[in-house]
Amino acid sequence: MREFQQVVVVTGASAGVGRATARAFASRGAALGLIARGSAGLEAAAAEIEAAGGRALVLPVDVADPDQVEAAAERAERELGPIDVWVNNAFVGVFAPFWDVGPDEFRRVTEVTYLGVVNGTRAALARMRPRDRGVIVQAGSALAYRGIPLQSAYCGAKHAIVGFTESLRTELLHDGSGVKVTMVQLPALNTPQFDWVLSRLPDRPRPVPPIYQPEVAGEAVVRAALRPGRRERWIGASTAATLAAQRLAPGLLDRYLGRTGFAAQLTGEARTNGRHNLWEPRDADRDRGARGRFGDEARSRSLLPLVRPEGGLIRRTTEVAGRRMVSWHASPSRSAPRVVCVHGAGVSSRELLPLVAELGTHVHASVVDLPGFGRSDKPSRPPDLAGLAGALAGWLEAADLAPACLLGSSFGCQLAVEVAVRRPELVGALVLVGPTIDAESRTWPRLILRWLRTSVREAPGMAPLNVADYRDAGPRRTLAAFRAAMDDRPEDKLPRVQVPTLIVRGEHDRMVPPAWAEHLTRLLPDGRLATVDGAAHMVPFRRPGAMASLVTGFLGVPDVVG
Repeated sequence: MREFQQVVVVTGASAGVGRATARAFASRGAALGLIARGSAGLEAAAAEIEAAGGRALVLPVDVADPDQVEAAAERAERELGPIDVWVNNAFVGVFAPFWDVGPDEFRRVTEVTYLGVVNGTRAALARMRPRDRGVIVQAGSALAYRGIPLQSAYCGAKHAIVGFTESLRTELLHDGSGVKVTMVQLPALNTPQFDWVLSRLPDRPRPVPPIYQPEVAGEAVVRAALRPGRRERWIGASTAATLAAQRLAPGLLDRYLGRTGFAAQLTGEARTNGRHNLWEPRDADRDRGARGRFGDEARSRSLLPLVRPEGGLIRRTTEVAGRRMVSWHASPSRSAPRVVCVHGAGVSSRELLPLVAELGTHVHASVVDLPGFGRSDKPSRPPDLAGLAGALAGWLEAADLAPACLLGSSFGCQLAVEVAVRRPELVGALVLVGPTIDAESRTWPRLILRWLRTSVREAPGMAPLNVADYRDAGPRRTLAAFRAAMDDRPEDKLPRVQVPTLIVRGEHDRMVPPAWAEHLTRLLPDGRLATVDGAAHMVPFRRPGAMASLVTGFLGVPDVVG
């Protein structure tokens, strides 16, 4: 019987993410093989692991050398037992424009950061495949999909790891292998690398905010190893936002990073001509620890809440015109006032579930996935605005919820107005939260630019939900929904709305300028305007309690605390 629960090998284990990962595994009773070049850092990491209840084997290795990596794997199995998990994390980098990076320097970054992963994976597979079990975790980065200035060699290596890992995964699937390979894409982290990478910048380098502590990444790697069924994990809202922007508007992001990417990586402090770790380790004589010098800015956890429908809400499926529409409900009683939330373009109802839960203690609150989005059926041809509004009206009737207060969010405001104008008997009131799209942003470049400026002020969990919804809906439906939003003219319809209407915008909402919100309010026969402090575009997700208080006050229902 094995003494320890798992045998884990971690490369780059003497500092930063590798060290935090090793500690996280040790706290779960694992035996660790620690691979790195710096002997002082390795010995200190080993002491921490022993103190945490694990066992540590120090393996001084340069991962760029395949023979050294193979020998380390052989020794780890001989002294610790069969390797269960192999984590490839080691890297080096150069901070400089590409034309200031020498050929040998670029080659060295590639050999450590990319070929180090290849070498580690090869050594792990040589042992795992015959046993038909084991997990390989590649520590990636948001820069594996989106290159930024001043880190061309590192970005290139991380991109290469993605292609290599995808190819390897398909080969393992073809063979029906029990070995799993997964990748964890990490955000900017507070590690010592910014004090020991080779830099030719005038100032000391820094990570691009927001910054997370390395322990956030370490825990994420452990979770990936324990549940390797997911091919990839994105850690940190900034990672999700970056990858979403890259998918939707890569050219615009090129220009944005060309303007801001240099300054964002500089501290303003003059760089000293100290040692770097490209060729020799910086922690050979002195331990540097896991964390860097940005502790005052760094976050200790990644806020990526997955809003689960079963969290106190009731799920229902209703057939409308031969298609299933899925909805969630919360209600204190059958006689309570009815509020139906309508989600925005390309997304699902998940971003409105926190508000439904808040409202559900005082009103009958509901939210429905419109056709083509979320868990509702997806017609082969994306519906236009009239089609989506018709489906919403049909669902209100089929679910026996009319008349209701329709609460639209973003593009959902346009759908709510469309129903109020076309089918006024179904609507008792309107709440329009972040009503889009104003006349000045009805072009793709302006719309995307406003979205990018607003996204940085959203709640940390917003971006992962949006990315998942966009991916689920697919580019054709997502783009069709945004196109419908840009083609619509809500200002022509609002004068015909005959029910009381509350317009709400977040204090930091760049998608809905104050002048636009005020203009829409003046167009309404019975309109009111409210601003929610501290919120951006998605007020219901960032401030569900405050939003619920506004709605219940508007409807004359006893207030909720928020």
